[in-house]
Amino acid sequence: RGHAIECRVYAEDPLQNFLPQAGPLLFYREPQGPGLRIDSGVEPGGAIPVHYDPMIAKLIAWGETRDVARRRAVEGLRRYHVLGVRTNIPF
Repeated sequence: RGHAIECRVYAEDPLQNFLPQAGPLLFYREPQGPGLRIDSGVEPGGAIPVHYDPMIAKLIAWGETRDVARRRAVEGLRRYHVLGVRTNIPF
């Protein structure tokens, strides 16, 4: 019951035709809150290697209505902080 929205967080540069990015994660903080779940394969101090998919994580937002889920997803993306590589979060 309810609605869920999944946002895939990638180490890609939207301003460069979504060119994959590789490099160290100088800072990495996942958002937390009601209705949010993060499925990720990285951790603070890790790196995005050149030989693998540049997906960092999936942010899943759930809400009783689609609009609640959408607002939670947008707020979660605003509180998702990654430094060291460019991401598609602003996109």
